[in-house]
Amino acid sequence: MRLSVSVAAASLLLSSAVTSALNLAQALKADKDLQKVAALNIPQWSQTGNVSYVVCAPTDSNITASTDPKLLGSLTFPGAPTTGEAWHYQIVTDVSGTNTLVWDNYDTTSITTPGIIHLRTGTGTSVNVRNIQADNGLIIVVDKPIPLLQKPSTTLSYLSSVNTDATLVTNSFIKAVASAGLTDNLDALTGYMILAPSDSAFAAVQSQVSALTPAQLKNVLAYHLVPKVMYSTNYNPGILPTLNGQTLDVTVDANGPVYNGKGHHTLADTTTTAGVIHIISAVLIPSNLDSFNGTWPTPVTPSSSAAPAASGTAASQTASAGGASTATPKSAAGSVAASGLVTLAVGALAAWIAL
Repeated sequence: MRLSVSVAAASLLLSSAVTSALNLAQALKADKDLQKVAALNIPQWSQTGNVSYVVCAPTDSNITASTDPKLLGSLTFPGAPTTGEAWHYQIVTDVSGTNTLVWDNYDTTSITTPGIIHLRTGTGTSVNVRNIQADNGLIIVVDKPIPLLQKPSTTLSYLSSVNTDATLVTNSFIKAVASAGLTDNLDALTGYMILAPSDSAFAAVQSQVSALTPAQLKNVLAYHLVPKVMYSTNYNPGILPTLNGQTLDVTVDANGPVYNGKGHHTLADTTTTAGVIHIISAVLIPSNLDSFNGTWPTPVTPSSSAAPAASGTAASQTASAGGASTATPKSAAGSVAASGLVTLAVGALAAWIAL
C-alpha cells in the first residue's frame, strides 16, 4: 500500500533521526559504517547556507557483500523534507537523466522504526535502517546498494520471478516478445513507456492471441509501446501514440489511467533503460491488426547493450534541478500525486569497492 504522510509525521522523522551539528560530508566521515560513501565527497554535502539535501547511503558492509556489479552509488537529492508533501510517492531522477527510481510507501504507522522509506528500481528495493540529521540535510542509511536500471527483458523477468500474483507477472508477454523475435528490439528502446499485459490479461484472450499471424502478433506487441516516458504520478485523459502507428485512448478513473476503456495499471512505474514499464490488466488489440506504420528499433550490439555505468565520478557530479521529462498521468492504483521530480546525484560504486 502507498500511503501519504502528514506534516506532523514528516517532522517526527526529522526529530527522531540521530542529530548532528556536522554537515553531510562531515557526518558521513564520522560514521564508521559509511566510509565508502563518505569517500565519494560529493560537493553538495559540504555546502552551507540556505541549502538542504537528502543522502541515501548503503553501509560499507552491504556494498562489500553485494554480488551485483551493476549498482548505483549513494543518492543525493535537494530539498530535505519539512512537510508531508515532500514524502509522498514520487518519481526521482538523477542528473544524468538515465537513472530513475520510485520513492515509495512512507509508513506513518512505524515512523521511528526501520523499513519506512522504500527506494524502488526495476530490479530491487532498498529501505532505510536508520537516519542521521546533519545541519544541511538528512542521511538515510539504506539496507542495500541500489541497482542500476536494467534492460526491459531483464526487468520483466525479475518482476515475474519475485511475484506470484498473475496480475503482476508478465511471463506471457515475455514469451510473446521472444516468439516474435523482438526481445533485442525491445531492449533497444529508449524513451518509451512499455504497457506489459499481465499473465491474467493474456489468459483472458488466449484464443484470440493464439489465432494471430506472426505479423499480427508483432503489430499487437507494438501497440503496447508508447514513445513517451509517462509515470503514474500525473496522468491526464488523452490520446497516446504507439509504435505501430495507431493510438490509444486514455481515460482516468479512481484507480488511475485506463487504456482503451479496459486496461489499467496493476503495477506502475517500474523503471528500465527503455524508460518505464507499467503492468496492465488487459491485452490491447489495435483496430486494424494488419496495419503497421511504425519502425522497431535496431538491436544494439552486446557490448553496448549493458546497463549504463553509474553517472560520473564523485568529483564531477552535481545536483541540479531537472531530470527526465515526465508527461501528465494521474496516480495508479493507490498512488498519491506528487509535487514533481527530484534530482539525484549518483555516486560511483567502483570508487567504493576500490577502498
